Amino acid sequence: MLLLVKIILELSLMLSTWLLNFFCFAFLICSFLTHADNERSKIDEETCFSNSWNKEKLLDLKNNQFLLSNQGIHELLPQLRYCLASSDPIIRDDVAFGAYSTWLRAGNIRPPTLSSLFETFLSDIDHNKNDEQSVFLPFAILVFSEVLRVDRKSPYLQASQRIKAVNALSSYMLLANDYRGFDDQLGWRHSVAHTSDAIFQLVLNPKINQAQLQQMLNAIAQQIPAQGSHFYIYAEPERLSRPVYYAMRREDVPIKFWEQWISNIADPSPFKSWAEVFTNQQGLAQRHNVKLFLLNLQYFIVAGKGNEQLGELNIMVKDALKSMI
Repeated sequence: MLLLVKIILELSLMLSTWLLNFFCFAFLICSFLTHADNERSKIDEETCFSNSWNKEKLLDLKNNQFLLSNQGIHELLPQLRYCLASSDPIIRDDVAFGAYSTWLRAGNIRPPTLSSLFETFLSDIDHNKNDEQSVFLPFAILVFSEVLRVDRKSPYLQASQRIKAVNALSSYMLLANDYRGFDDQLGWRHSVAHTSDAIFQLVLNPKINQAQLQQMLNAIAQQIPAQGSHFYIYAEPERLSRPVYYAMRREDVPIKFWEQWISNIADPSPFKSWAEVFTNQQGLAQRHNVKLFLLNLQYFIVAGKGNEQLGELNIMVKDALKSMI
């Protein structure tokens, strides 16, 4: 009997040691993967400048309206991506984004370089790649909107790539929680607005189908009230309403969808009514953000070219505003 107990104890000790070693190994693997994932999600501005393209030369490029040979553009594009992580808003916004936007809109960047840019910035969004100041990702998304604009004007993407773009931007819009807008030293971040701009390009693209439109609209709906007690103060409601309005103009989203969508936007939940929000900071922020969105949407509808469905939708928006007292 004692021998049996001794054997059981020894086996238990061996099993415990094995389990301890296993969990330690698993912990190390998880730590390594987490570290690797964190490294993949980081970017810094050090590579923004090189011997060939220092700060002075990049500023000269901007002052010369980004005139550069096609070969020069092709060679500079990868370096400019790191400039989107610059803490200097002139370099990030005026130079890096300005160059991408100018060359993309002028047709200076052709396939397969366009497809390469699409995949690069799509990966940045999927991996939530950012710098310490969190300026890179909002501007990567803004460049991505310009890449998507080219596809809208002259299609070059595969249907599967557009699906990836819809999924990536919808997911980012749903999860966005950095509401910082303008900073006197760092300039703009503006994540929600820039994501709206990218979604706007997809909404305008006739190759995006009804289901994909509804997916993006549902993502926008979740961001309209903002999270927590944040008050939108950097024109985010206007930027959010623009892709919604142009989705309404397409007429391939059924009216029943819009009825439910607008009703959900005007729902005061988690409060029982809008009358309850006046003594609650989160409620006040929610009312402020939703009402500004609906007012901007109504402006777009009234100012734009009308059609029968837009007339019906305008009535729904008016009723939603009336419900907010």
